[in-house]
Amino acid sequence: MRLAHVITGLGGGGAEFMLARLCAALPRDEFELQVISLTGGGPVAAQLRALSVPVIELGMHGAMLNGLLALRRELRAWAPDLVQTWLCHADLIGGLVARVALGVPVIWGVHQAEYDPATTPWSTRAVLRACAVLAQHVPARVVSCSEAGKRARIAAGFPSAIFDVIPNGVDISLFRPDAQAGAQLRAELGVDPDTLLIGMPARWHVDKDHALLCATATRVLQVCPSVRFVLCGDGIEAHNTALAALVSSTGRADAFHLLGFRVDMTALLAALDVGVLSSRTEAFPNVVAETMACGVPCVATAVGDVAAIIGDAGRVVPARDAQALAAALIEVLRMPNAQRVVLATQARTRVVERFSLGAVAARYADVYRATMAARAA
Repeated sequence: MRLAHVITGLGGGGAEFMLARLCAALPRDEFELQVISLTGGGPVAAQLRALSVPVIELGMHGAMLNGLLALRRELRAWAPDLVQTWLCHADLIGGLVARVALGVPVIWGVHQAEYDPATTPWSTRAVLRACAVLAQHVPARVVSCSEAGKRARIAAGFPSAIFDVIPNGVDISLFRPDAQAGAQLRAELGVDPDTLLIGMPARWHVDKDHALLCATATRVLQVCPSVRFVLCGDGIEAHNTALAALVSSTGRADAFHLLGFRVDMTALLAALDVGVLSSRTEAFPNVVAETMACGVPCVATAVGDVAAIIGDAGRVVPARDAQALAAALIEVLRMPNAQRVVLATQARTRVVERFSLGAVAARYADVYRATMAARAA
């Protein structure tokens, strides 16, 4: 089966990394793959090419008509049997080109949940409204990575009958406990070997709510002054003046390590004592499941499918509540080491049993086969 993936871009977001993991896990003797980025490349493009998956970058930014024509040209030249789109702009643009211009069945990919109208650009809101109108006509199926995403789209007007919910998958052979990682990261940071590390890998974006994280850190550091906060992701750097101001407002800038974008995420996550996510909205945050797979308990806000990911293997608190988030972090930090080890083991076990990449890729493959079988019928 020739399967083309059309995605908005190939930067360092959760949907993009999930696409790369899925391409790595799908059986190549059954699926011939191509990835088309409507915009440009990025770290995920490099990962895909390392997997020998052809990647085409269309460079769409302002010239919409030229981009549409280029996408149609590339899809016609490759002649896929099936197209899966990822993220709402690709759902709209890729879906229309594949379904209307080529007559190829399309699967839309939903990797967001609720949108805050106050912070979501008008153009994205317009794309979401257009997708809601077209959802009954363009996609054969819609795959959502979360129940929260499914609920949000059905509320917007998507037909419920075409949905499949498939969580993002974690490569449990890659994301795993590493007894050496903690000492290595502490040496890199220049902190004592017994320093407790709280980590939040998340790009600089209003939805990740770094303001809440810093308000939380202020409370945590008053009770546990020796802990350190390890932050990484796109834009998480000292020259980000807005982030630097938030860190400075805690009065403990020395307790923060801003590491920017990292390629060694498996080792970094395994080095942590506690993972934290302060987001105000999510669908299925990969980083929570990846951190748990490394044997690290997580404390996170109850957004998207976070509660279903963490279960009883961590702590979940209301969004935008610094006091609750701080209390949960302090609780985990103050646990006896043996109790925290038990929680860490439960976290790893939960991901292995529910979110392993092999099982997730098999479910995607089943959807692809069923879509083609329905078309043939």
